[in-house]
Amino acid sequence: MRANTRRSFWLLAIDAVFFFLTLSLAGHDNVLPLFVAGLTRSKPLIGLVPTIALGLWVVPQVALAAWVQRQPSKWRVMALTLIGRLPMIVVAAACFTPLARHPGALLALFMGLFAIYMTSDGLIVIALADMLPRLLPERERVRLFSLTQIITGVLGLAVGGLVSWALANPAWPFPRNFGLLLALACVALVISAVALLLLPRDAARSGAGAQRQAAAWGQAWGDARFRRMVLCQALTSCVWLAVPFYGVHATQRLGIPASVAGLFVVVSSLAYIAASLVLGVVAERRGLHWAIRIGCSVVISSPLLALLAEIVGLQSAPLYALVYVGIGVFNSIRMLGFRNYVFAIAPAELRPTYVGLANGIVGLTALAPVLGGALLQGAGYLPLYLLAAVSTAAGFILALRLPTASEQH
Repeated sequence: MRANTRRSFWLLAIDAVFFFLTLSLAGHDNVLPLFVAGLTRSKPLIGLVPTIALGLWVVPQVALAAWVQRQPSKWRVMALTLIGRLPMIVVAAACFTPLARHPGALLALFMGLFAIYMTSDGLIVIALADMLPRLLPERERVRLFSLTQIITGVLGLAVGGLVSWALANPAWPFPRNFGLLLALACVALVISAVALLLLPRDAARSGAGAQRQAAAWGQAWGDARFRRMVLCQALTSCVWLAVPFYGVHATQRLGIPASVAGLFVVVSSLAYIAASLVLGVVAERRGLHWAIRIGCSVVISSPLLALLAEIVGLQSAPLYALVYVGIGVFNSIRMLGFRNYVFAIAPAELRPTYVGLANGIVGLTALAPVLGGALLQGAGYLPLYLLAAVSTAAGFILALRLPTASEQH
């Protein structure tokens, strides 16, 4: 590995590790929905957390991919949008101010600033989509995602213990316990940002040759590999119909203590480690399409196990935590499988368009948690978990027909 490539590899590794640490400390699949559940009883509002996280992180990428593609320096775009991480520091601080005694005001502040953070970070993805394949070849990208996901998973085990301690410790009453977790997440975000800013600056290039956006979208959608991958990921992502409500289900319906959130983080992290290790080898030896197939088959277990827990009235925290195995695997294949697949099939001059369009279409499933909340409020947990299971099963069926990344369309 050349010196420049090695430097970029380790800077990207630092970014990935610390960014994903924020998802363990203050993740939209576990900790943040519990935070909002402490501020409101509205299930759709609880579901709005992952909707903001997934929707505002990806949907604007469709509209702005062409703009990013035309910019002479993608590094400058990335540097500018990193400013959007600062509002989360305000949210963390607010948990220690008199505003904490006004749940409605704190909820509104969190939702607004969280939306700004997610929107800005989505543009970082578009800029990196152009930078990453130039900084690292495909083999090194697979190793980067696999290595960093394993490291993050291991660190997530310790973070899971910290989350349990913070949420169960009477010295840190609500919402200060969540404020502590958010503050630590902000520290990780700052370290991630510094690593990104130290990446080599790309040489200024003219954007005059950029294709018209409609034509670029048409070329991407005309790629059969792209279409099938996007539909597969979208259906598998419908697991988010149920994910925000697992913690609520366990604590409010089944009577499991709230400190179980830490165990959920640990189990999800273990699954994330195992999937990253195994599927990284599979991707390198058999192809990205096989890593996606295997990953999708495991994701189905998440809503099915939650469905079983509801039917039998399960009150065992360790057994209920198995629901998060499928979530850990899903989080692994999002980058290692789906994102890498897009990088591999996209023409160099259209990478921002491919990534932006893929994320935009899949981002429509960000509405799933809100729809899931409405379904839960109106019909209960059984129909919610059943619909999530059927959707993820359909995604797995499509994965079985996913061609190799090198196969021409």
